[in-house]
Amino acid sequence: MAIDNTRTLVFRGIYSLKTTLEQVLRALFSDNTITPSTFLYSNTESATKIQIFRSNPGRVEFYPCIIISAGPHDPDIQAFGMDQEKASEEYNPTSGTLETQTATGYVSIPISMKIFTKRMDDRDQLTDLLVSMLRILGRNRSNKLWWNKIHVHGDSVVMGSDKTPVFMSEITITMHTDYTQISTVDQISLIDKIVEEVIPVINFS
Repeated sequence: MAIDNTRTLVFRGIYSLKTTLEQVLRALFSDNTITPSTFLYSNTESATKIQIFRSNPGRVEFYPCIIISAGPHDPDIQAFGMDQEKASEEYNPTSGTLETQTATGYVSIPISMKIFTKRMDDRDQLTDLLVSMLRILGRNRSNKLWWNKIHVHGDSVVMGSDKTPVFMSEITITMHTDYTQISTVDQISLIDKIVEEVIPVINFS
């Protein structure tokens, strides 16, 4: 079965999804037509009003900020509608030997965005703003990256590194994206070799 060459986003794991979402959020928060001036993002540290991280920086020292994280998931290839997992093999036209094996399909991974602010009103306003952005983006199914569930976990208060209260909320979406995994003949041979030589000698008793 031929590979769908229209696929533009190749799934490589949670790093790709978190990086993509980080870039999307930074672009949205950089636009003053949809983002209030109090929350505008800038690449210049002295000018930015918010920080957006694709992973926990360990020590949060800038408020407000949004931290992206991935939740527990089963990275199985799934099917949506008429789209099903596809597998194909590429052979050398001259020798007829196998060169690559390719699997394509869809995967779903829950991604959370935690909002941290020093003011309660900032937390609530940022939550509303982020939800509205996610609702608009999620309706665009023409993208190779989309979601249809948005869950707001609720409000909480935690202690910051400076021992003062930090207001927090968390939003989770389940991101769906194309999956493409290409295995070379060397990788296939290595796996076959392990299956044939290593597994049979393991004592499972």
